[in-house]
Amino acid sequence: MNKVLIIEMTLCAALATTSPNLAQAVELVNMEIETQSLNLDTGTVATASLLDPTQPSAVDIKLAYNADRAIHVVVVPAAAGVEIAFIANVGFDGVSLADVPALSFSAEATDLPFSASDCVVIRTDQGALYRLGNAVENDLSVSFNYAALQ
Repeated sequence: MNKVLIIEMTLCAALATTSPNLAQAVELVNMEIETQSLNLDTGTVATASLLDPTQPSAVDIKLAYNADRAIHVVVVPAAAGVEIAFIANVGFDGVSLADVPALSFSAEATDLPFSASDCVVIRTDQGALYRLGNAVENDLSVSFNYAALQ
């Protein structure tokens, strides 16, 4: 019986070290377009007040709206030092830490639609890396997954 347990533990350890996406906690968030922003480190969604539309402090991204196309949502940096790399037609599960050196990051908002078939990699102002994907746009909100790239 001990041999079976050791084999199972060895197999689990091997899977965790050979597949970089298995050990990551994948979170699901729903954000309102234009009014909410997200701190990726804490998972906190902050809402800007109508009286004070400035972005709350300590947030990484917000969602903009482009009415000129069918997929309206655009991911944009919400703070200085936050950078975004947009990967078109590569799903959430198709991106790992090994892909990061080949990505082109920008601190500027990029007007590219964030759809279910795309992935966005965020480098926070603290240097942490996150991937966003599986976006589903509703009327004025978007649900998506995110996970740290480690």
